[in-house]
Amino acid sequence: MLDWLKGIFEALWEHLIPFCVIHVYQNAGVLRFGHYHRTLQPGFHWRWPFVEEIYPENIFRTTLALEPQTITTQDDKTVVVTGIVRYRIVDVEPFITEIGNQHDLLRDTSMGAVLRQVRQIDLRTLLDKPPENTIAADVRRQVKPYGMEIEAFTFTDIGQIRTLRLITHTHAPPVLT
Repeated sequence: MLDWLKGIFEALWEHLIPFCVIHVYQNAGVLRFGHYHRTLQPGFHWRWPFVEEIYPENIFRTTLALEPQTITTQDDKTVVVTGIVRYRIVDVEPFITEIGNQHDLLRDTSMGAVLRQVRQIDLRTLLDKPPENTIAADVRRQVKPYGMEIEAFTFTDIGQIRTLRLITHTHAPPVLT
């Protein structure tokens, strides 16, 4: 009988608490009536119940592993590359309010930068002197407006592969008269 009341109380509990605690490895964005109001640093903070929503974000350094990419180099060699991006969040406001899926943005931006750089160099240059710093700078420039700081990009694997490209020719269907 009281299960429904307990369920309602549990759902509202987070909105009823007049304070929040932000951990040492977090910053938090505060939305007041749906608008960004302020950023909270680690510690104890008062908040207005039902008026303010707290969005904590981890700000420590972390990495994002990229999926393998098959790319053709400038000298027409096909390679598969994988890499990791080391980053951290430096500004919670744009990180929360400007983008919907932060990790997808970082992944897509990084993979695009890898594609652009690998296409511009030959296989020997890629293996001898991979353009990791150039890729990191490119990604850094693109994600900075969203509150992220790129510390490094590192290739974790670079390998040449053989590809088989089948060329098919289709003929126009016969015309019935």
